Amino acid sequence: MDGLSSKAHRAGFRLLDESGIVRPYKKQQLLEFCKRCNGHHPSRNCSRAPSYANCGSTNHSVDTCMAVTKCRNCGGPHCADSRRCLARPTRAGVPTKDQMKIYRQAGEKEHQAVQLARVAEEKAATTDKSKLI
Repeated sequence: MDGLSSKAHRAGFRLLDESGIVRPYKKQQLLEFCKRCNGHHPSRNCSRAPSYANCGSTNHSVDTCMAVTKCRNCGGPHCADSRRCLARPTRAGVPTKDQMKIYRQAGEKEHQAVQLARVAEEKAATTDKSKLI
């Protein structure tokens, strides 16, 4: 009997042929994203310069942007608020400085690869047009 009483009691349930352990519900905290600078932090006290979500630039407005999509946080070929962003905080926490350095390098490589593919595609299209003429 001593072996049974020393174990912690777990609340469980049984419903028809199913059973399980009952745990208290933990409300998940939302990941905050700043609409001002497109960074991964609350916008309440943001003092950074406003940036455009598509390219991360602070030098032009939405109307005049002709730049390709580039993440302000990791440098990858996606918008700053994308779920694909490696620099995006997770429920486990925010990336460390070392992780951010690696993420930015990977993002820049991916962005350059997309740029090279786009340039090659445009070059091929102009070559095809010149052959038709």
